[in-house]
Amino acid sequence: MTYINENIWEQLTIEELSEITDLSQSRFKHKFKEHIGRSPIDYINSLKIEKAKEIIPKTDSMKDVGYKLSYSSPAYFSHVFKKYTRMTPLEFKNRFADLSSQIANSNQTESF
Repeated sequence: MTYINENIWEQLTIEELSEITDLSQSRFKHKFKEHIGRSPIDYINSLKIEKAKEIIPKTDSMKDVGYKLSYSSPAYFSHVFKKYTRMTPLEFKNRFADLSSQIANSNQTESF
């Protein structure tokens, strides 16, 4: 778990993780799911999407976010992001911007 968390920006593979744990790939996947309750890929993707949600509001390029998180293509990043959030990265960014704007406006109104 520590290795995954420390290397979340890298392209992590089952092969790499199984070698680190000195288990076969199938044994690693089985043990991981047994202990964590989800597949290694699902766990890794969920962590990556949480990281993406942190940096999307601060960047203009969704493509750069996907590449920063080591997704192979912007389309695949968008697909995975939508699978976990039910919206595209751009929809998330726009929703976040709208929410930030509403909060800023309500803070200005309250200060009167």
